[in-house]
Order: sequence, then structure tokens, then C-alpha cells
Amino acid sequence: MTTNGAVDEQFIVIDFEYAAPNPRGYDIANHFHEWRANYHHPTLSHSLQPHYPYPSIEQRNNYYRAYLSIDIGDHREKVNASKDVSQDRVDALEREVRLWSPACSVFWSIWGIVQAEEQVAGLLDGTGEIDFDYLVGSTLRQRESLTTRHTQRSVWRCSGARPPSWALSTRWQVRQSY
Repeated sequence: MTTNGAVDEQFIVIDFEYAAPNPRGYDIANHFHEWRANYHHPTLSHSLQPHYPYPSIEQRNNYYRAYLSIDIGDHREKVNASKDVSQDRVDALEREVRLWSPACSVFWSIWGIVQAEEQVAGLLDGTGEIDFDYLVGSTLRQRESLTTRHTQRSVWRCSGARPPSWALSTRWQVRQSY
């Protein structure tokens, strides 16, 4: 609601029941994935694929600088100038977010499978209806996870950084079959 009591239709709380104290890299990565969605789209409001691109490096750096400019200590919050945040801290947070990014897609893919199971059970007992195909949504998130992991390995190669051993495992290699 706005201060004059009118409803503000631009503010949307999504999946609040799944909120948890996650690592900051995971939460920021999830925010960037959600950034891509258009929850007001007439037919594709649940889908990330046909809407907006992932935030650019400039947009992400602006977000990181704003995030890192806040110091919390002694039960007080101090907001510093975002321009004073060192590039090393920004780069470290970018690496942290990119590391957690595939986990967001995996989480929401599993969530979609759970929702699909409940949806099918409701259809079978006559209490459900399909407003969104959660299984298709889950599949899209699985593909996004594979693409994100492939991109992550490319980032490590280009940066000269050594990826963690799990990223080099053949279990994580992208299959080009789809």
C-alpha cells in the first residue's frame, strides 16, 4: 500500500514461505535470476526464459557496491558511499554469486517437481487445476542450471582461477543433447 492508502501493484512478494538464512551469494544470485522475470506478463508470468536478460556486469557491480557499502556493527547500521567500496570486494562478491548461481536453479527445479506432484494429486482427486505447468518450469530450471555451470567453468578458465574439484567432475559436464 502507498502512503495514501492506494494499492501499489508494482510490489510483489514471491515465495516468502521459502525464505531462509541462506549464504549471501545464494540470495543475491537468486535475486538476479528473479530479476529476469516479469510477474505481470499476461501468459508467462511464472517463466524466466522469455522475459529479461540476466543483469549486466555494470548492473551487478552497482548492486554489489550498494550492498557492500552498508556496515552493521554495534547494533547500528552505517551507509557508506558506494564509490568507496574497493573493486577487490566487488570482484569477490561477484565470484561468490556466480559460484552459488547454479544452486538457485537446482533448488527451484526441485521445488517445481514437488509442486507438480501436488498438482497431479489435486487433479486426480478433483480438487486441483492447472494454472502453471510446474513440471515444465522445473525442466527449464534444470536446463538453466546446466547452462550456468557451463558458463561458470568458462569464467574460471578466463580468469585463470582454479575451479573447485566438484566443477571439474564429469558429473557436472553439460550434455549437449537438448
